[in-house]
Amino acid sequence: MQVDRYRSLFYQTIQTIQKSNRVLLISHPKPDGDTAGSVLAIAHFLDAINAQGILYCKDLPGAHYEFLPGIQRFTNDVQRILDGQPYDCVIVCDAGDLGYAGVERWLPTLSGAPTIINIDHHRTNTHFGHLNIVVEDAAATAEVVAQLFMTQGITITPEMALCLLTGIMTDTGTFTNPATSSSALETAAALIRVGAPYRLLIQKVVMNRRLNSFRLLADVLQRLEVKQPWGLGVTVMTLEDQERYAVDEESTEGIANFLNSLSHEQAHATLVLKQLPGDRIKGSLRTTREDIDVSAFAKLLGGGGHKKAAGFTIDGQLVQEDGQWRIR
Repeated sequence: MQVDRYRSLFYQTIQTIQKSNRVLLISHPKPDGDTAGSVLAIAHFLDAINAQGILYCKDLPGAHYEFLPGIQRFTNDVQRILDGQPYDCVIVCDAGDLGYAGVERWLPTLSGAPTIINIDHHRTNTHFGHLNIVVEDAAATAEVVAQLFMTQGITITPEMALCLLTGIMTDTGTFTNPATSSSALETAAALIRVGAPYRLLIQKVVMNRRLNSFRLLADVLQRLEVKQPWGLGVTVMTLEDQERYAVDEESTEGIANFLNSLSHEQAHATLVLKQLPGDRIKGSLRTTREDIDVSAFAKLLGGGGHKKAAGFTIDGQLVQEDGQWRIR
């Protein structure tokens, strides 16, 4: 992450936040460790400067993130958000656009004409904010937030460090996927130095799989095929699978990351197609090859993401015909 080129923007952002009395913090739906951890770290900073932070997410964080301090502060009650006093500032973390953040319809109706701060690391981000801190070479939005604080002399408390390290660890697959960089490792080390409990996070983020998540993985792996001539490893996850094993969103998303370990000699990239309610299909693309950009493919289907990890959602059903899975 090239910090120097963002110093002026970092300064403007901190100045805007410090001048705000009431701030709305937004995570994207089906929150992962990066969006939730980034928002919570900023919320703790707001507490330290005696500003009010209201945390919103369309979907409340799952129980697997209950170890994050302040996680219970999230609300998905839009009416509660709209009925309050005017906001000075709105901060959206880890969302490429307001539609993905789940706030596109009602955010423009907020009173107070708040300044919108967009903090992200996805290359497909639409730069929807008044201030856009979109750092494409960052491993996680949490790395961007950590550097925002560090470069501006903001004290990172152990609680903030825990939240930020969670974001970095989850988005790098615990420092195993291609997003892992020297900057991400250096930032993580700095967070550990100020009190982030690395051993606790290993237990909570890595060593926490339920038995049913392994059973789901076994079924999904049985369907894995490499489609030629594209060298694309493809598998599917049905609604029946999800109902049978009753696993959370984090477990199903982890399958896409797991398949990223498939040998380059057998597959150049992988795609997990997951059936959603209402005849929708979510696709999760992964690759570790330097010459492949899966976000370009995802963008063609209305999605987005990173060069090495991207996704999309389309209309359709996953059906099995003559032993083959197809989209209809």
